[in-house]
Parts: sequence; C-alpha cells; structure tokens
Amino acid sequence: MLRSPLLLTMTALVYGVLLHLVNFQVLGHAAFPFFTGSKDPNQALELLAHPLLFGLFLFPFFLDWGRTRHTR
Repeated sequence: MLRSPLLLTMTALVYGVLLHLVNFQVLGHAAFPFFTGSKDPNQALELLAHPLLFGLFLFPFFLDWGRTRHTR
C-alpha cells in the first residue's frame, strides 16, 4: 500500500503532526491547565519535534510493514 519512500516519509510526518494536535491541542487543553496559561510549551518547537522525532522514528517500521516473511 505505501511503497514509495516519499509517501512513507509524508505519512510519518503527518502522523507526527496529528500526534501533536491530539496530545497538545486537544488533550492538553482539556485536561491540564498548564497548557492554557502564559507558560505553555513552545508550540512551534513542539510542532517541529513531534513529526521529526515521533513520526520519522516510525519510518523504518513502515518500510517493513507491507512485506511478509515466511520462516518455514
């Protein structure tokens, strides 16, 4: 399904952005008052870190995702 390295990279980056939106924007503002005050985390840094760190770390796993291995 995701065979192109460019498509895999874009998928990993989109996953990281979605992870940031759910973690910081939805759950953070709903459950933790720290995220709504003036001392909230640097959103630009967090928006950059989530796709690069969490998204692209999944890239090697996405590469092997569609392959099946027969060990019989």
